[in-house]
Formats: sequence, C-alpha cells, structure tokens
Amino acid sequence: MKVFVGKLFILMGVFLRSDVVIANLIKNIRPVDYGAFVESRIQYLKSEKNYDLIMIGDSHLADAIDTRILEEKCQISAYNLAIYHATPFDNYFFLKKVLDSGKKPKYLVLGTNPEMFYKKAMPSKYLYSIVDDRCLNIEMNMRGQGNFDAYALMKSGNEKYLVPTLFKKISGETYKPTRKVKAVYNGFLEFTNQTENLDWDHFSVKGKKLQSEQIRYFCKLIELAVNNNMQVVIANPPIWKNKSNAFENTTYFLAFKRTLELVSEKYKLPIYNQSNREMDPVLVKKDFLNLDHLNYSGAQKTTSNFAQWYNNNRKLN
Repeated sequence: MKVFVGKLFILMGVFLRSDVVIANLIKNIRPVDYGAFVESRIQYLKSEKNYDLIMIGDSHLADAIDTRILEEKCQISAYNLAIYHATPFDNYFFLKKVLDSGKKPKYLVLGTNPEMFYKKAMPSKYLYSIVDDRCLNIEMNMRGQGNFDAYALMKSGNEKYLVPTLFKKISGETYKPTRKVKAVYNGFLEFTNQTENLDWDHFSVKGKKLQSEQIRYFCKLIELAVNNNMQVVIANPPIWKNKSNAFENTTYFLAFKRTLELVSEKYKLPIYNQSNREMDPVLVKKDFLNLDHLNYSGAQKTTSNFAQWYNNNRKLN
C-alpha cells in the first residue's frame, strides 16, 4: 500500500510539473496584441503598488479609457483592468481576486454595454489566464451556469483559447493582430488601426434576452465594491452611432437601459453616457477600431469627456 501511495504521489508530481511546463510553452505563442492585454492585467495582480482607481468591464471599456489622460485630468493614479469578453459574472470574481491580492482601490469605474448581459453566467475565455488561481477557477465553475470545465484544474487548461493560434502557427499562417499595439500604460493599449472592410450602415440586430443571473452578479459586484469602501460609477463606452440607432428601439436594449436605471437608483450610482449617445456628435469613423470598439483616436476624445464628467460626479476624499 505504501508503495502504491508513493507511486501515486510521484505521478501527481510529474503531472503537475508537466502541466506547468506545457502552460509556459503555450504562453509563448500568445498573439502580440492579446499577449500585451493579458500580461498587463497579470502585472497589476503581481504588483505591490496600489492605484487610486481601477476600471473593470469588457473590451469596450478596455479600449475606451486611456489611463494617462485620466490620471492627468483627475489627478489620481488609475489602472484599466477591463477584460475582453468579460460579463458581470466574470467581473465579480475578478474583483474578488483583486481584493484578495491585497489591493485597496478607492474608486471603481464599472463598464457596461448593451451586449454584456445576454451571455450565460460562466467564466469567459481570458479570465482563467489572468487570475491563474485553481481555487477561484473551481469556484467560478461551481457557481456558473455551464458544465464543469475540467481544464480549470490545470494551468495549461487556462491557455486553451490559444490552441487555434497554435495550429495556425504550425501551418505557417501569418497572424494579423486585431489591435496593432504601439504602447501599453497601466492596462490601456494604444493602437490607431481600424478593421478592414467594415459595413458602417447596415446591421442585423438579433433578438436577445437579458440573463437574470448576470444582473444578479452585476449587483453583487457593486455590493462587493461598496463593502470594501470603493466609490463606484457606471460607464457606458460609446459604440458607432449607426449601430446605436439599430439597437435603441429593440426590446433588448430597452430592458438593458431600464436595468441600469433601476441599479443606479438602488445603489445611488451615477451613469456616464446613460443615453448611449453622449459622444455621437464628436466621434467619427476614424475614431473606431470597429463598430463596437474605439481606437486611440476615439479613446482620447472619450477619456477627456469622461474625465470632465467624472470630476463632477465623484466624491473627493
């Protein structure tokens, strides 16, 4: 029996070590733009520095707020932690990770958008890589609406989203970055390119339904922040105005707008760009990466506008 147990421990040790080695090898093939995004979030969690303000949301917020401009105009230190594809479910557990890492931010900018609440409550593709925490991965899987993901138990499993990239690299296909990153500052990626061959005028807005579980986690996220003495504001990053036109009279968008109003009333939180049209007169096509995301040109305009609004809506300590 002792021999069997000894062999079992040896096998487990070999497995865990191999898992780490494979994970490190896979990390080396991260596309340059997504690698910069992931690493900037990991660096924040590993750093001992506390920032006054953090931003949590999805890619809309990640691309919209330049931390350099925000720091200059608001005279506070800031870090953009928004995660591509994130939902309120993801953001709740990510804020838990931030707080568990010893960080004590004073302010939280909580990003939202009309498409954030229709997805099932389950971990999104980049969250595992960033939090790199088996215990938290298991908790997210247990509480999520999807099937249990065994990959959550493995470090190499955290990087499973890179498998298609690996096959493309093996086949010799050249990677074309979505964002041609020129600089990274406190989580904000500076890029000026635009996706090619966009149709700026015609949209197919599919019928969607808000997920009650995402709304519940949105409220839990706010309560977690408030209970940790953070001042919270909600921010709706702008999207291309013609897409806003297609969205605004849909049942889904009206339900989203009403949900934000109710949450704002319940927790007494101000909302930036509540109409979703605040920046329409200012933003032009060249300010966008695509129909949903700004590039650096649009981020400069939006951050300046947001900073002015924020200075008028936050409480000074």
